[in-house]
Amino acid sequence: MQDTFVTIARYQYSSEAQIVKGRLEADGIEVFLRDNITIDTDPLVSNAIKCPNCQQERVNLYSTISDFKSFFSFIIGFITGTLPFSARYQYRCEACDTVINTKD
Repeated sequence: MQDTFVTIARYQYSSEAQIVKGRLEADGIEVFLRDNITIDTDPLVSNAIKCPNCQQERVNLYSTISDFKSFFSFIIGFITGTLPFSARYQYRCEACDTVINTKD
C-alpha cells in the first residue's frame, strides 16, 4: 500500500467532506481530512483558493446568473422553492478573470 495521500475532492463545508469520508471509510478506504477544524472554526477561510493561472488569492464565488434566461430560472426556482437545485456558482479570479474548476 502506498504511504502518500491523494486529493480526490475539495469541499467548501466540512460537513460535506464528512459525508464522503464516511462513505469511503465504509468501503475500506483510509481518509484524511485536511483543514476541517480550521474551516469549522472560521468558515470564511474555506474560500481561500489560489488562482492556478496568476497564483494570486483574489478568488471569489460568483453566481452564474448572467442573462435573462438564467435570471428567469432563478425567479421560478425561488418561487417554487427549488432554488438550491437551480442556482449554480463558480469561482473566478479577480486579477486575471480566470474561471477556476474546483471539481478536481
